[in-house]
Amino acid sequence: MSYLILKTIHVLVVLTWVASLIANAWLLVHTRSAATPRTPELQQLLADWKRWDRRMGSLAMLLVWGLGLALAGQGHWWSSIWLRAKLLVVFVMSALHGVYAGEMRRTTEDPAHRPRALPPAVWLLMLAAIVALVILKPA
Repeated sequence: MSYLILKTIHVLVVLTWVASLIANAWLLVHTRSAATPRTPELQQLLADWKRWDRRMGSLAMLLVWGLGLALAGQGHWWSSIWLRAKLLVVFVMSALHGVYAGEMRRTTEDPAHRPRALPPAVWLLMLAAIVALVILKPA
């Protein structure tokens, strides 16, 4: 597959994954609020979102990793410091995605559970760090 096609698909999948993470963060932060009543509609929304994230968000994360590693191999960037820094940020994002999946599961199973989550802006900052590393490629 052509490098540019691979790169395009990678960027689209990254956007899908980050959008999913931001939506997770927003839902969990919103649900944590004591002022937010746990209506049956909210519980259904959480259950539907948990199912969507398990299917699409997790798939997007796996594709981000697979396509990203393929791009790194094609570009011969394994020794680049910027790639290592990017991989560290993506690793943290992947771990937090797992934490969010657990929080979403506990939240849907136990209406009294008040989930922990980072504000959505944190995800945008991590994405901005990745974009800066990719574009600037600091030595």
